[in-house]
Amino acid sequence: MAGAGVVVSSITLTEVLRGGPRDAAVHRVLARIRVLPVTPDLARSADELLGATGPSGHRCAIDAVVAATALRADRPAILLTSDVDDLHRLVDEPDRPQDSRVVVVHVRPVRPVRPSAGSGRAADVSARWRAGR
Repeated sequence: MAGAGVVVSSITLTEVLRGGPRDAAVHRVLARIRVLPVTPDLARSADELLGATGPSGHRCAIDAVVAATALRADRPAILLTSDVDDLHRLVDEPDRPQDSRVVVVHVRPVRPVRPSAGSGRAADVSARWRAGR
C-alpha cells in the first residue's frame, strides 16, 4: 500500500479530542493526514447503512459515518477501529470481490498515560508510541 493516503472522518475528532493537553499529540497526527468532512450526502449514506444493517443510537451513528467514509475511499482501504463487530457489519459488501472490500482491523484504544516522575507527558506518549503500544 505504498503511496496510500491516510484519512480520517471529521466526526472521529469528536471521539478523540477533549480540549486538554493530550490533544496536542492528536493535532500532530492530524497535521499529517487528510480530515474528510461529513457532508449531507455522506450523512445520508450513513443513514442508509444504519437502515440496512439495523443498529441504532448515537454511537452507531458515528460508526455509520466512519463506515460510509471508508466505503467511499479508494481501494484497497483499511479501517482501523476498536469496534470491529459493528464496523464489519456496516462495511459488508458481499457483492464486491474480496480483495477490493474495506478491511476492518482491530486496534486497542489508547489510554491516557500518566507522566512518570521527572518526565513530561509528551515524552511518555512518545515513548509509548515508539514501543508499539
